[in-house]
Order: sequence, then structure tokens, then C-alpha cells
Amino acid sequence: MDVTWTDTQHVPQGELVAPTLDLQYGDQGNDFELTHATPGLILTDGCYIGIEGTEHGGRIDGVKVDMQDGHADYTYTGRTWHGILAGKIIQPDNGQDRLTMNGDANAIIKTIVNRVGLASTFTVPATPSGITIGSYTFHRYCTAWDGLRMMLTGAGARLALTYTGDTCRLEAVNATTYEGTDSDQRIDFTAERAYTQINHLIGLGKGELKARAVTHWYASANGTISQTQSLTGDREITQTYELTTSEGADLSNKTRDKLKELWKQGTIDLTIPDDIDLHIDDKAKAYDTTTGVGVTSPIVRIVVKLANGITNTTYEAGSYDWPDEEA
Repeated sequence: MDVTWTDTQHVPQGELVAPTLDLQYGDQGNDFELTHATPGLILTDGCYIGIEGTEHGGRIDGVKVDMQDGHADYTYTGRTWHGILAGKIIQPDNGQDRLTMNGDANAIIKTIVNRVGLASTFTVPATPSGITIGSYTFHRYCTAWDGLRMMLTGAGARLALTYTGDTCRLEAVNATTYEGTDSDQRIDFTAERAYTQINHLIGLGKGELKARAVTHWYASANGTISQTQSLTGDREITQTYELTTSEGADLSNKTRDKLKELWKQGTIDLTIPDDIDLHIDDKAKAYDTTTGVGVTSPIVRIVVKLANGITNTTYEAGSYDWPDEEA
């Protein structure tokens, strides 16, 4: 695994000598630390580093100097490609409440990349992804990382990132589910299944007292979201959702989407060998034959450590932690 670097103009300069790389990305982190032994090379603000053909890399943002007995060790820090997207905000057009887009997912990704000023950092294929977004309304003032992920997961897809040596390619691809967790003896996992959880969400919208707009949404035992209640009595768990500026279809749709986020089948903590090659927003399925507990959860965090040319990857599967909608 060779780590390459660019100058501040993002022109490739070659490979780093004896690099160690520790990076994390997903719902949190989205940053990295790097050391290397390349003679005479001091990386500066704006240099890119990465492993070509993978999503591992990003932008140098800082350096830590450790001086001991007249010898200096340098540790470089920065944002992964995911962190660069997380540092940009998708804003609605002037005079509009929210940004709504439709069409091929790659075309939407390209538009968002241009809107947030990252066209020199990310390239998007001109060819269609084949993933059609009927109509998607982004949360107000969400990050580009969260916004694109939320849009794509709703279509059963994910964001694919690939470092090309001077830029990072972004595109939409179909998400996959790894179902061999229970039979693959290389994998250790801890699965937690919630039998009963929030299954009735009351959206409280615009107005006051009896004139206030109200909508009800329900989840069934298998997670189907509708306006028909199937879980009652001690199986019903209800919560309210305050949306003081919404009413009508807007209130109903937001309450439905919030219940989808809240309804969690369960979580999995697991370590998966590198050769399985999962990505953020792919899924992993775990099943225990003794209890009959089965959990399918998205990959929400990945930690990659590179040392001595060998990578070790840890995957964390859990529930989405999407940002709440801004008013």
C-alpha cells in the first residue's frame, strides 16, 4: 500500500517513504494522522496524500512537532475526503426554504460539488449512475457529506470515493449487504436487537392548542412505516416531534422521515477482514441461531491503520445519526 503525495497545487510528486497512516471516517471523525520518513520532505497546508485506487487519503491541514534531544518528529493531521465534504454546507437558493433536486444521482452529486466550491477537489463521472432520484429535498443547511449520504441511502445506494492521485472521484453506486457475518469464523461480532422501541411518532406543527397541526405515524414490528397502527398496549412507545413552522404535507412527510431515523432494528459491533471490502452505508447482517436474533445494520464508521505496508481495517455497524432538520 503506497501513500502518494502532491504539492499545494495538487500536482502528484511521488510516494512517501515508510508512511504510517491512521484515519477514520463515517458518522464521526473524518480525519487522519500521518507520519513518514521521506528525507527532507515537509508537507505543508493544502498538500494531498492518499492511497491511489482507494478512498483513503485527504488534505493536510496541520502538523505537530515533537522535539526530543535535538531530534524532531513530525505528525501531520488533516481531513479525509469525507471530512472535506463534511466541511461544506448545502444551502437553499435565495428566497427558497429548501433545495430540492431530481434526476440521475451522479448529475446531482456534480451539482452539489459545484455549489459548495469543491470542483477542483472532486471529479464526478459524466456517465449516468443508473440510480434515479425521483425528488429529494435536502435538509436546510446540512453538510454535503450528510446530505449526499441521506439522499443516496434513501435510494439503496451509497457514495463511492476513489483517490486518483491528484483529485478524488465521487459517484453513486448501489449499496451492498454482507450476509456472512454469522458463518465467517474470521469475524467477531456483538449484536444487539431491540424487540420494542419507538413505534408511534406524533408530529406537532404550526399553531396552538386545538388549532395546532398534528400528524401521527406508526412503525410495525418489522419496521414498516405507515399511518396505520399495529402495535398497541404495552408494545406501543410514543414520542412527540416538535416542528412549529410546518403543517400539511410538509409536517406529515417530516414526521414520517423522523420515525424512519428513530426506528432502529439493532446494532452490530464487528471486525471484518480487509478482503471483504465494505464501505460507509453498505450493510452487514448478523444472525444468532440460538436466540433467533437477526440484525441488519449499515456501516457507519470505518477506521484504517497503515504501518509497514500493511493495513488493518475495523468496521462499525450501527444506526444512522443524521442531523435534525433545521427550521
